[in-house]
Amino acid sequence: TSVSPNQFMAGKIIGDISIGFTQIFFWAIFVIITVMVGSGFIPFLRGIHISGQTLLLLAVVMLPGFVMVAALMAMVGATVTEAREGQQVTGLIALPVWIPFTLMAFMIGTPNSPVAVLLSLLPMTAPLTMLIRDGLTILPAWQIALSSFIQVASAVAAIWLAGRAFRLGM
Repeated sequence: TSVSPNQFMAGKIIGDISIGFTQIFFWAIFVIITVMVGSGFIPFLRGIHISGQTLLLLAVVMLPGFVMVAALMAMVGATVTEAREGQQVTGLIALPVWIPFTLMAFMIGTPNSPVAVLLSLLPMTAPLTMLIRDGLTILPAWQIALSSFIQVASAVAAIWLAGRAFRLGM
C-alpha cells in the first residue's frame, strides 16, 4: 500500500530483468570458455570476433527491447486470473518477436530493403532484425539511433501500460 501501481510494476519488471541478466551472464561465460578452450581444437573458433557495433546494438536496441517484453509479460500477469489465460496471451506477444526469423532468407539477400529497414524500426521486431542485419551489412548510424529511440520509448510506454493494467486489475 506504500507504493503506486507504476512503482510496483516497475519493481516486478526490474526483478524479471535481473533474472534474465543472470541467465545471460552465465550463458556468456559458458560461450567465452567454450571458445577459449575450443579454439585450440577447432580452427574456425579462432576467427570469432564480436565487433564494437554489435556490442552497441546489444546495449541500445536489445536491452530496451528486453525491458519492453518484460513489461508486457508483467502486464499480462497482472491482468489474467489463470495461468492458462496468460499462456495464450503471451503467445500473441511472443509471435511478432519471431517474424525476423521467418523472413531471414529474404533479409540475407537484401539486408537494406525497405522491409528489413521497417522491421528494424518496429518495436517487437527491431532487436532481432538489427542483429541479423548487423551481420550482413553496415547499418547506418541514423537507423541505429532511431531504432534505439523507438525501443526506449516503447519500453517506457510498456512499463506505464503495465502499471495502468495493474491499477485497473486492483
